Amino acid sequence: MWWFTTRKSGVNAVNLKELLGFGSYVDAWSWLQKLRRATIRRQREQLSRRVEVNEFFIGGHQASKRGRGAGGKTIVAVAVERRNIKKRIGRIRLHITLDCTAFSLETFILDNVECQRPTLDWGG
Repeated sequence: MWWFTTRKSGVNAVNLKELLGFGSYVDAWSWLQKLRRATIRRQREQLSRRVEVNEFFIGGHQASKRGRGAGGKTIVAVAVERRNIKKRIGRIRLHITLDCTAFSLETFILDNVECQRPTLDWGG
């Protein structure tokens, strides 16, 4: 736990496998996921100040379509708290979502950003 919580550069399963002497990568990855889940505060404060929100697609390369139209990709919504000091980012929130509709993104914002019911401009 000490090693996991004190690494500034983060921890990956390969590092954990070598450090703890696990026999397989899968075992190390499974333990790492358990450690990560244990460090999430369920009742954490919402993001505040200036917050930027967007979504992105994550997944492997496919030979057919590219970008938003490609199948087999996971959509992730992200909210980033911006700090004025040297353009650094603050806390973040990530959430896997089923689609990129305004409703999905607005629900994500209301769950994770401290604000009154906003009037959102979707730019379209």
